[in-house]
Amino acid sequence: MTTEIRLLHVDDDVDWLDRTAARLESMDDRIIVRSVSDSTAVLDVLETEAIDWVVAAYQLRGTDGLELLASVREVRPTCPFVLYTGQGSEAVASDAISAGVTDYLRLDGETTRSDQLASKLIDAIDRHTARHRIRHRERVTAPVGAVQSALVQQPPDEVSDQERARTILGQAAAMEASMDGMAIFDDDCDCCYVNQAHAEIYGYAARETVIGSSWRTFVSDDELDRFEDEVFPTLAEDGAWCGEATSVHADGTTFPTELSLARLEDGSIVGVVRDITDRRERQRRLERSKERLRVLFDHSPDAIFVHETDGTLVDVNDRATTDLGYSRAELLSLSIGDIEVGDDLERLCELWTTMDVGQTATLEGSHRRQDGSTYPVEVWLTKLTLDETDRILALSRDITARKERERERSRQSALFEKAQEIAAIGAWETDLQTGQGWWTTQVNRIYGLPADYEPAPAEGVEYFHPDDQQSIQSAFEHAVETGEPYDLELRVGDESGVRWVHVRGDPQCEDGTTVRVRGTIQDITERKRYEEALEQTRDELQQIIDLVPDMLFVKNRAGEYILANETTAAYHGRPRSAVEGKTDVELLPDDEQARRFHEDDREVIESGEPLYISEESLTTADGETRIFQTTKLPFEVAGTGETAVLGYARDVTELKTYERQLETQRDNLEVLNQVVRHDIRNDLQLVLAYAETLEDVVDETEREYVEQVLASARNAVAITETARDVSEVMLQADAEPTQARLRYTLERELDEIRSTYENAVVTVEGSIPSVDVVADDMLESVFRNLLTNAIEHNDVEIPAVTVSATTAADHVEIRIADNGPGIPDERKATIFEEGEKGLESDGTGLGLYLVRTLVDRYGGDVWVADRTERWATDERTQAGDEAVTGSVFTVRLPIAS
Repeated sequence: MTTEIRLLHVDDDVDWLDRTAARLESMDDRIIVRSVSDSTAVLDVLETEAIDWVVAAYQLRGTDGLELLASVREVRPTCPFVLYTGQGSEAVASDAISAGVTDYLRLDGETTRSDQLASKLIDAIDRHTARHRIRHRERVTAPVGAVQSALVQQPPDEVSDQERARTILGQAAAMEASMDGMAIFDDDCDCCYVNQAHAEIYGYAARETVIGSSWRTFVSDDELDRFEDEVFPTLAEDGAWCGEATSVHADGTTFPTELSLARLEDGSIVGVVRDITDRRERQRRLERSKERLRVLFDHSPDAIFVHETDGTLVDVNDRATTDLGYSRAELLSLSIGDIEVGDDLERLCELWTTMDVGQTATLEGSHRRQDGSTYPVEVWLTKLTLDETDRILALSRDITARKERERERSRQSALFEKAQEIAAIGAWETDLQTGQGWWTTQVNRIYGLPADYEPAPAEGVEYFHPDDQQSIQSAFEHAVETGEPYDLELRVGDESGVRWVHVRGDPQCEDGTTVRVRGTIQDITERKRYEEALEQTRDELQQIIDLVPDMLFVKNRAGEYILANETTAAYHGRPRSAVEGKTDVELLPDDEQARRFHEDDREVIESGEPLYISEESLTTADGETRIFQTTKLPFEVAGTGETAVLGYARDVTELKTYERQLETQRDNLEVLNQVVRHDIRNDLQLVLAYAETLEDVVDETEREYVEQVLASARNAVAITETARDVSEVMLQADAEPTQARLRYTLERELDEIRSTYENAVVTVEGSIPSVDVVADDMLESVFRNLLTNAIEHNDVEIPAVTVSATTAADHVEIRIADNGPGIPDERKATIFEEGEKGLESDGTGLGLYLVRTLVDRYGGDVWVADRTERWATDERTQAGDEAVTGSVFTVRLPIAS
C-alpha cells in the first residue's frame, strides 16, 4: 500500500508551479503537490496543513531560498527541504549545504525543466526515504539489542524472562519517547512488549492486557491474508517492511495505520505504528471537494467552456448546451469560431495565445445558437495549464435582460472587486535575548520604507500614529510579561497620510520566560473603507436585485421566503417586507398552487439537484392567472449553512399567447396552401386547356388575344407553384434538412426548363458532381426558380443559360449564368430580401425569396454577381465593342456527411 508524500513547492512562477505539479503527480502516485507562489504564505501553510517535504527555488521575490529555509527550520526543524536553482554557483551550493538543506539541485537546459526537476526530486525523495528507513531501523533495533544483551546478562533464576524484559524495557526511556507506538513480537509472532503509546493507539487502557496476544489481534480480518502472503514474506526477505494497514481497536472497530516492521537477528519482530485516521479524512475531504467542484461546474448558472488556444472546444457544462441549443457531443465537435459572432476570431486567437497563465480577461460578444439566433454575452476568460497544455476557461453569461442596467451593474462589479482585494501581510519578530528585530519586506512597504531596509533593534513603534503608539507599546510589554498574545487594529503614519493595520503578536516562551515575540501586520485600510461603505453596498445590492424584471427569491425548508425582490412582491400584491418571512400558503389565494410550489421546493432541497419547470401557473393577488418558466436551484444560506432553494421565475404569459397565435396562423396558412394547390390551380389548368383549344380554331387576329390569355394563365400557374412552395417552406419551418442527390435533382430541372422554353439555349459546362447535399425535396424549387428567372427576365432574342458546378472539401457550388441585362449593384444586396419581408415584398418576386429561405435552411448561401466572360451567342457582344452583360447566381450547399 503506497504512503502518500505531501510536498510544498515554492516558486514565483505560477505557470512553472502548475507544470511541475502535474508532472510530479503523474510520475509518482505517492506525491500530492501543494503549490505556493508567495513565499510569505509558506509558514501559514506549514502551520495549518500536513506537509512532508518543502521544495523551493533559490531566487524568490523579496527573499531567497536560504532565508526561507531558516524560517522553515524554526517551525519544522526536521522537515526535509530541497533547494533548486538554474543559475547556481559553488558558493550558493556551499551555503545551502551549510544551512542544512536535505538536497541541493541544479537544473540545466538539456531537458524540459519541469521533467528535470520532477525526476531529480523523486530521486532525492527515494534517497532520503532509504536513509530514513535505515536510521529508523537502527533507532528501533539499537535499544532492542541493548535490551536483549541485558536480558542475557541477568541471572536466569532471579526473575522470569518476561519480568526481566519489562524491567529493562521500562528503563529504555528514549525508546518509549521516540515512537508513536511500538511493539515487539517473539519468533511465534506473539506480543512480548508494547509501549504505552501502542496500547493507547489500539484502545487498551493498560499495555499489560495485550502481552501474549497474537499479531492477529491488532490486524483486521480483511488484512490477514495480505500479511501472510505479502508482508511476512517481504519481511523475511528484506528484513523490513513499511506500508499502510487496517488495524483493530480493542472495541472491534477498525482504523487505518502506517506500520513499520523490522526483523531482528533472533527472529523477533519490532513494529512501529502510527494512527493515520486524520490523514485519511483529509484525503476523503479532498476527493469530496473535487466532486463538488465538478457538480458546481455542471450546474453553474453560467455557460462554461474550456477550449484550446486555437478555439477548439474540449469541455462544456450543461448550461452551455441549454443556452446554445446543441447537445454536448455536438458542441465538442465545434470551435469557438462556430458560436462567437460578435468578435473577430483572429483577434480572439491572438488574445488567447498572448495571455499569461493565470491571467484573466473580460469581454463582451455575441453567441449564435444552433437555430441561427444570436444573443449578447459577457465572457470571463482565464488561462490555465491542464495536463501541461495551455487552455482557456471561459464563463459566458447572457446579458440580454440587463443591458439597460449596464451602468449600475458595472459600478457594482467594481465595488465587489475592490472589496475582494487581498491586503498585503508582513511578518516580524523581536528576539528579547539578543535585542534584535526582523521583519519582511512587506512590513517595509506598509511603513513606507525602502524594500531592502533593515530595522534597528527595538524599532517599529515610532511608525504608528502618535495617538496609537502607547497602545502598541503597552500591548507588546503585556505580552512579554504574561505570555498572552495580542490582536489590535491601529493606525500607522500621521495626519498627512494615515493607513489602518491589523497587528498580531504571539509570545514564544521557554521555561516560563518569553524569549521572543512573533507576529504579523496587515494593511486593512481598504477593509476599513469597505466596512464604512458596506451598509450602502447592501442597499445598492438590494436595489439591483429589485431591478430584475423576473421573480427572484430564496425559500427555506419550511417554505418561508428568506429573500424576495420587488418583482416577486408585486405579483403577491404586497411590499417586499410583507413577503419575506411568509409562506406561499399565506400569500397565494390558490392553496393547490401553494402546495405544488412547496413540493417542488422540497424536492430541490432534499435531492440537491436543480429543477426546471417549463410552464406553471400562478394566481396573483388580483386574481389574474399568469404563466411562468421557473428554475429552482439548491442553495445554502450564508452564515448559517441552512439548506434552501433559490428560485428564478420569468413571466411568459404573453409568449405563450403569441405561440398559440402562431399555431393558429399556421393552421390558416395550411388552409390557404390547400386552396392554392387544389382549387385555384385546378381552375387555371381548366383555363389553359380551353385557351389551347381556342388557339387552334381562331383566326390570326383573334389568336393574339388567345396567346395573351395563355401567357397570363401560365404565369398564374407559375405563381401558384411558387406560392405553394413558399407555403410548404413556412409550414415546415421546424423540419430538419436531410440530404438530396444533386445531379439527379438538377438534371431533372434542366430537362423541364428545356421543354418549357424551347427558344432558350440551356447548356451544362463540365459535369454535375454526383454527390449528396444537405437539403430536402424542396431543392428542385431552388434550381427551378433560378433557371426560370434567368430566362424570364432576359431581354435578348435567344436567352442563353450556362450551368456549372465545382466541389470543395465540405461543400459544392452551383453557378447559373445568363446573358440578360444584369442586375444593378444597388439591387444586388436586397434582391433576395433575406426573408425579412413576407408575401408583400417589394423585391424581385417570391421566387428569389423562396431560394434564399431554402438555402438558409440547408446551411448554405446564395449570391449574385455580374458575368464577366463572353459567349458566342451574345448578340450584344458579336461586334466586340459592347460590354459583357448578364448575371451569375451562385448557390453553395454543404455536402452531406
